[in-house]
Amino acid sequence: MRKTKTALWILMAAALLAVVALLVGAVRGDLREGEPDRSLPAAEWPGEDFEFVSRLPVLYFSVEDESKLYPDWTWSPDGPLMPPREETRADLYLFDRDENRLTDNPVRLLEGASLCLRGRTSSYMQQKKPFLLELRDEYGNPEDLSLLGLAPDSDYVLHAPYIDRSLIRNYLAYTLGAQVLEYSPGCAFAEVFVNEAGQPVEQADYAGVYLVVEKIKASPFRVDVGDYRVAPEPERQFEDGGGYIFKRDTYAEGYDDVLRLGPTQRGREYSLVNPKADEANPAQVERLEEELQFFEDVLYEGSDEELERYFDTDSFVNFLLLNEFLKNMEGFSSSTYFYRQEGGKLKASPPWDFDIAMGNSDYLGDLSNADGFFVLAGEYVAPYLEHPAFVEKLKQRWKELRAEDGAFSEEKIDEMIDGLNLLLADAAGRNDAAYPELWTDTIFGNAEGYVIENSGQDREMIREFLRRRGSWLDQNIDSL
Repeated sequence: MRKTKTALWILMAAALLAVVALLVGAVRGDLREGEPDRSLPAAEWPGEDFEFVSRLPVLYFSVEDESKLYPDWTWSPDGPLMPPREETRADLYLFDRDENRLTDNPVRLLEGASLCLRGRTSSYMQQKKPFLLELRDEYGNPEDLSLLGLAPDSDYVLHAPYIDRSLIRNYLAYTLGAQVLEYSPGCAFAEVFVNEAGQPVEQADYAGVYLVVEKIKASPFRVDVGDYRVAPEPERQFEDGGGYIFKRDTYAEGYDDVLRLGPTQRGREYSLVNPKADEANPAQVERLEEELQFFEDVLYEGSDEELERYFDTDSFVNFLLLNEFLKNMEGFSSSTYFYRQEGGKLKASPPWDFDIAMGNSDYLGDLSNADGFFVLAGEYVAPYLEHPAFVEKLKQRWKELRAEDGAFSEEKIDEMIDGLNLLLADAAGRNDAAYPELWTDTIFGNAEGYVIENSGQDREMIREFLRRRGSWLDQNIDSL
């Protein structure tokens, strides 16, 4: 009898423990068998009235010094003076299941990462701040990891759609770019929280919907150019020299810590991306400037055959058409990258920064109008259009891209926007509520007086803009 009672008490105790375990699991997240507990520290646990669930991945940053990410700005007669960009330690809790709550156990905890402010105009004019994320190992060294299914690396950009109220312009551009270019930055949407370590998470820590993007850099999984070197003989540089990345951008004192290349004989100036400014020696810089001058001379003075020999004209055609179709205000004049692989031709891409494309700007002419050539009418593109073979290739490629099942067809664009509307439905509503000024004010960069009620309306504006844009180009591409 005593044994029976003992067994009964054991069963009751086991049942009670099971109930407690279920309750704890409900509070501390659904721990799968063998999965370590990475839950938020107790001090950062959200209050009972904090309800949050997302179908998007969620990135929760517990940062050491949040003030470094939201610095104060000083002003001069010429405009804002950017404060020093300072990084802060950030422990990254990654939630990436069908439904994600901060009270769940995250799928990954990446401790000791680095987060810092990035961008020029966006970093001071936006309430929603863009960041640069570097993943690090336990010793503080950069660690190459895949984040949200993107190519493994230590560096990621957390793009903050704000001027782009639709949230999708860069996603559309990079996704379309991936279909026509050798490399276009991989990207994925996520909802982001930034919280001071040791403080309970609150609604104010919700930063909104972000686009996590592969940072443009030399890497086997990104722009694979290898290492740059100076060939023993200058005339052998094109065949024997190593690869590099450079870009055309706008420059302002106090903003840029890049190495400038040029100006060329025709006044063009570029900045070096790879090799990095602190890694390039004077001999390399001199030879790089010679190469850029060589390419410029071929472009302006060379024959169609020479252009084809030294330029990857397919990449230039696809890159130009991508920027023209999306009517990118900065296309080929700013945030424009070029690269050359070892012993290879000069290539245009990767695409970058389409916030004020697709009808979203009017301060360089009426870019909200879907009609008219813009990128192809610019001064930087004019010398390419002096090569008849290049122009013919441009026309034929446009027709291929717009054909049934072509990458730029109306059906493909509609399909992408429909899918994004479904993906972002709930998250976009939270982002809209977090930044109410977007729906009452004209935001810098946007067309004057263009006031909408929510991000969904802007996505539908993009759909209509690209329909009209594609139709106009169909009818006018042969006039080039």
